[in-house]
Amino acid sequence: MLFIGLFLYTFKNQFMSFEKQILDKKYLMKHKLQKSPKMSNDIIHINIDDNSKLKLKSNHFWSKKDDAKIFDKLSSKETSIILCDLLYTNRQDTIGNKHLINSIEKCENIISPFVVEYGEGNFQKNIFYTVSGLKYNPTTNNDFLNIKKILYTPMQDIIRASYGYGYVNLGHNRSFEDVVIRKIPIVSKINDVIVPSISFESILVFFDYSIDDVIFDNNSIDINEINYNNQILNISIPIDKNGYMNINYVGDYSIQNYPKSYSAIDYLEKEKSINLVNKIVVVSDVSASSNDIKQTPFQHMAGSYVLSNAINTIISQDFLYNSSLLFESAIYIILLLLLLIITINFNGIAFVVTSIFCIISLILVSFIIFIYFNIVFPVMNSLFLIIGAIIFSGAYKFAEIEKEKGEFEGSLRSYLSPILLKKIKDNPEILKTGGERKKISVIFT
Repeated sequence: MLFIGLFLYTFKNQFMSFEKQILDKKYLMKHKLQKSPKMSNDIIHINIDDNSKLKLKSNHFWSKKDDAKIFDKLSSKETSIILCDLLYTNRQDTIGNKHLINSIEKCENIISPFVVEYGEGNFQKNIFYTVSGLKYNPTTNNDFLNIKKILYTPMQDIIRASYGYGYVNLGHNRSFEDVVIRKIPIVSKINDVIVPSISFESILVFFDYSIDDVIFDNNSIDINEINYNNQILNISIPIDKNGYMNINYVGDYSIQNYPKSYSAIDYLEKEKSINLVNKIVVVSDVSASSNDIKQTPFQHMAGSYVLSNAINTIISQDFLYNSSLLFESAIYIILLLLLLIITINFNGIAFVVTSIFCIISLILVSFIIFIYFNIVFPVMNSLFLIIGAIIFSGAYKFAEIEKEKGEFEGSLRSYLSPILLKKIKDNPEILKTGGERKKISVIFT
């Protein structure tokens, strides 16, 4: 057992990678069985895609002036909020800045992004932290990811024109982490001051809910008494200790899964009626040149769609829950009892077959509880336990068989010649009862 423990510890990264691959298969199976959530009609995408940029190429390249046209048109549509997944930093290129800033001011409901760096140590002072009002957010003692530095912020005029702010980081900035995005940190902290992600900030603005009224617990974020669609809701967002929330993806990028997605050029040029009243409108650059393509359990997807899937998970309250320690312990106890019964009642091939059946059943159960009950159950931990128990039980049964054989040989050695004993060892079938009819000759002297 000590050898097994050392083996598992040595290759723990490989086993964790395998665990994540199994989880991705669960996402795919959940979608295939049509158990994934549907994208809310309250979430609209306006995409600056390759089609938009190609259509303008004959006249000019897509610029901030074209972005401003989108915001100008949105400003008259009574949208609830506009999640702007476009970061306008202080750059030397100032062409179109004035028009862009004026259009954002007209909207009065834009959530602007910024980029942070996580790490231990003291926060490096940043004027954005004060001007944005983030420093006045409530504090927490939770172990949320610590922001060490704010890397990129909008230009000053856009900061003043924006309604709210949220970081767009989709995970920790460690390069060796798995690149597939299955969960995101929806809250972090700066010196114990809570900082919302752009997804969570958008939710708060959409529900017209103050961050001061949010309850931040160790394993949940509670937003109570929300008036949504003529209903009073209490939403409890499950998170881990670092502030990560599992994303319950709608599915791969397709018009069937995301029907409220529109190309920016079509939105600007066509008079097609799109109902944007009281909606969350996500404006983003999803073109190949944006370099904002993320890996998800389904396929590569624009970062803005990861954000909208996180928002949809909260709005729909169709959360994915990490299995509790009590639940996992119950599974382990049941497995051990089952293996004890198998060890007592089965030998040889029957023992091997029933053990393999236990392993397959465990994997099947983990898929079922994910697909139908939204519980993320780590298979590898249980597999380690069951395989270790099978190896131990197998070794024990082998030792018992060898012990019985030794006792049996010792008993026969007193009555049989070594030659006959060897024949019996080589061919135990000769001990079977029943005998044979033969003609023999017996000589008496």
